[in-house]
Amino acid sequence: MSNPSVRTVSRIPILFTLLLLVFHGAVFAKYHPEIKWEEISNERFIVVFPGGYQDEAAYTLNAARQIYDRLIRLWGIRMPGKSKIRILLSDGCDDSNGSATFFPYNQIEVYLFTPPPDAAIGNGKDWIRLVLAHELTHIINFNAGSGFTYFMRKIFGSNPLLYPVIYVPEWIMEGMAVYAESQTNQGGRLNTPDYRLMLNHIAKAGKMPAWGDFWGEPTSWPGGTSKYLYGAAFINFLAEKYGSHKIPELVKIFAYYSIPFTFTQGLEPRILNIHQRFKRVFKKSSRELWGEFIQHFKATEKENMNNPIDGESNNRADNHYSPFSPENKVTLITREGRFKKYPIFTKDEKIVYVNHNYKEYPGIYQLDIKTRNSRRLIKKSGINGLYYSPGENRVYFSAADYFKAFYRFSDIYCLDLKTNKVKRLTRGSRLFYPVKDPSDRNKIYCVKRVKTKSYLSVFDLKTRGSKTISRGFDSMAYVAVSPDNRYIATSLKLKDHQWAIALFSPDGQLEKVLTGGHGKCYYPVWKNSHQLFFICQYNNNYCLAAMDLETNIFYIYDDPHIPAVRFFSLKSGKSNDKLVASVFDSSGYNLGLVDLPGLKKKAKEKAVAEPRGVEGYSDSIPQYKSKSYNPLRDLIPKYISGYFGYSGNQLKPGIIMSGHDLSYRNSFIFETFFGFRSKTTDYIFTYTYDGWYPTLSFHYSDISDFNRSSDDGDYIHNEKKFELAGLYPLWIKAHNRAYLYSNFHFETVSDRYLDLSRQNRLKLNGIKLGVFYNSAKRYYDSISYADGISLSLSYSREFRWLGSDYNINSAALQYKQYVSLFRPNVLALHLGITDSWGEARRLFYMGGAESKEDFHVAGDNLFDLMRGYPAGYRVGTGGYLFNIEYRISLFKIEKAFWISKSVQRLYLSLFADIGHLWTKKWSLSPSYSLGMELNLVAFLGRVKLNISGGMAVAYHPYHSPLLYLRIGNSF
Repeated sequence: MSNPSVRTVSRIPILFTLLLLVFHGAVFAKYHPEIKWEEISNERFIVVFPGGYQDEAAYTLNAARQIYDRLIRLWGIRMPGKSKIRILLSDGCDDSNGSATFFPYNQIEVYLFTPPPDAAIGNGKDWIRLVLAHELTHIINFNAGSGFTYFMRKIFGSNPLLYPVIYVPEWIMEGMAVYAESQTNQGGRLNTPDYRLMLNHIAKAGKMPAWGDFWGEPTSWPGGTSKYLYGAAFINFLAEKYGSHKIPELVKIFAYYSIPFTFTQGLEPRILNIHQRFKRVFKKSSRELWGEFIQHFKATEKENMNNPIDGESNNRADNHYSPFSPENKVTLITREGRFKKYPIFTKDEKIVYVNHNYKEYPGIYQLDIKTRNSRRLIKKSGINGLYYSPGENRVYFSAADYFKAFYRFSDIYCLDLKTNKVKRLTRGSRLFYPVKDPSDRNKIYCVKRVKTKSYLSVFDLKTRGSKTISRGFDSMAYVAVSPDNRYIATSLKLKDHQWAIALFSPDGQLEKVLTGGHGKCYYPVWKNSHQLFFICQYNNNYCLAAMDLETNIFYIYDDPHIPAVRFFSLKSGKSNDKLVASVFDSSGYNLGLVDLPGLKKKAKEKAVAEPRGVEGYSDSIPQYKSKSYNPLRDLIPKYISGYFGYSGNQLKPGIIMSGHDLSYRNSFIFETFFGFRSKTTDYIFTYTYDGWYPTLSFHYSDISDFNRSSDDGDYIHNEKKFELAGLYPLWIKAHNRAYLYSNFHFETVSDRYLDLSRQNRLKLNGIKLGVFYNSAKRYYDSISYADGISLSLSYSREFRWLGSDYNINSAALQYKQYVSLFRPNVLALHLGITDSWGEARRLFYMGGAESKEDFHVAGDNLFDLMRGYPAGYRVGTGGYLFNIEYRISLFKIEKAFWISKSVQRLYLSLFADIGHLWTKKWSLSPSYSLGMELNLVAFLGRVKLNISGGMAVAYHPYHSPLLYLRIGNSF
């Protein structure tokens, strides 16, 4: 037999099959393999948690039962079936978040990290109750249905097609969850100043978005918060104007009409789109309701302007402040907004701050006060505090990044402003908000996180070790040491209390707790040894505040000519009456200079509280006996879905199912389908285990195609493959990651000729090795990856001693580069090279318009993306491919289809594909194609999907226009 041919069987599944596949867990482990999972349960919930978190689990289980009952009454939706809701508690990330899904079973994840006081995600007294209210709302709404869908779920399980509410536009779904969390929790986002301030500033500047502007990807400001902000405000407006009972009715309309068709009274068919569904509940379309919502904010703003409010009225500063007023007392030094945080004065009239504008990778920037020019010093994400050491001209900061590939913990870094070099001082230590001791150059005060508690700690620069000096608290943030080294001030959160300012002694004893009595207080900054400045929540605003420790008098700088302040710092030196502040604006947080003596202030009552006792969960919470988590219970298939595809010149109906346990340590996917012409049953089974290093994957497939040969007649091509693969993380960071891949594969390829009663068989057994690297990133306005590279280098070898019929070598290199060019347009480059050699060679096929999202490895086909040629047009044993695309954003689409949460945007790609396959000897002689394609970016549930249609003209040797349709990105 000549060169062996291993053909990849191409199947074209319909859209819902793609949805099911993507819902399946990722290949990479999500949780560290060393975690020992335990569980406790009651009649409605199972709480799964890492060993050692028994108290947090018991509190969560008790709180979930209470909140669930309130939400069931609020939404009036019954939860069908007896399956319990799983709640996973995780503590592997120094971030506050949660998630919920019904697939393959109802599950919630809660990050056990209390949000810092400046976080917009929630500033209530109890983070766990807040996130449970939000995510349980999703679960209850997801499960809403009709008698038909409830009945079908008993047969097919949690098939996404039977959960019509998941196709509600995401901003409406999130708006309902924020609305519910605010109805059941005092700390809900509609009950805190952040959302009100954002909306008031945006409305005042006339920047309220039109209907559909924030569908799909978020707006530039407030970025990822936009769906939650506008969705929650809109739902709350509807509840206040039309009655709160209308909101559950809207959910039921989406749930009841799972098929997007209805009939008028005259029995005329009608497509029931988003607008029509709103009309059934509110008698007006969603676009009309959005117009009323905008007018409501304009009228409210006009009323506020015509009726000035005094002293104790709400939103006083927000109503009166204007950046262009001649009376304003803030000199803005930036205008573009977005997120500018932690500004600090340095030498030579410079300001260093953290900037995150969604259009580029975040980092630390430096601004020249005189010229107003800024430049980025370093790229870095997850920064949570800055401190400037004037003697060293260095900036110390803490930032979250990956540790041991799985944990995303905060560590301390040092930035030298002379050289712009960054040095990481700790690894995986969970240290935050570093501040140097003014009396000891080797001592850094900081906050240390141990499980769910925060401690005041000291980090030693010499030994690189840290030790805790205080007892544990619910949370702690933003450390400041007094000039006389008498006190260490921090933002402190006591259990079931708002954030306050705490004073510790240098040895870690809690001396005083300072509160304004009006809301949270945070971000302490010392003016001198007895005057402490900070930010205070006051009358639905964030005001500058101060405490005189000699008199214990509390001052509020409630000046109508200064906007809400989020972060600030005082100029060092004797004349430190000037501060730089990060202030609210209609475009985000801008930086401004303020002269303290010119600000109006008022003295309030004394606000000093005595330190409380030891933090902990209430003794009244029932205790539950825990046991080891049972993954087999959750691994059992929870759904079955029909499958319909086309491959090998035949239709292939079948079924698909998958499952995973709650920690994704075990997962599988199984497909089987029948070919009508080949009269064969195909099987694909993949099992992944994430409990060791590396991640292990077992794969078995038996696939047949029906083919025709002009010489030998009809034949059935069959491929049986057994594969054991491993994926090992070499390093994972926030901005890039690399993996080592390996596998053992045993393949049998056969052709059975129906007319000749002849069969050819070929065995290909061997190994593959590969290295994958990826730094590609997306931003808020990206139409695709917009920055960075991805790279794979791999080698494959088939061995006779493993039973292969030949010794064969194959190698492949794939390189992708993304360049943001005339944002949000993107220039994308792709280079692929592959070859085979040995006793025999592999065959590669050129042509087609298919896509492959992950990395190619040797033996895979790099040449599927020659869009000017039909699939399989040219064959060779090696070759090269170069693709270049310029992706041009056309416009965002404001409509939502019934099958998707939103159709996000349309963009055009102009492309050139150049490639050549050779046989045995290397040669150039390129073929190339030119063309364009229209790309529609949509969401299926929470899954982003790219549907592309294009036209290409190919040259050498083929010269003919080719039309094609593709699902997925080109590269």
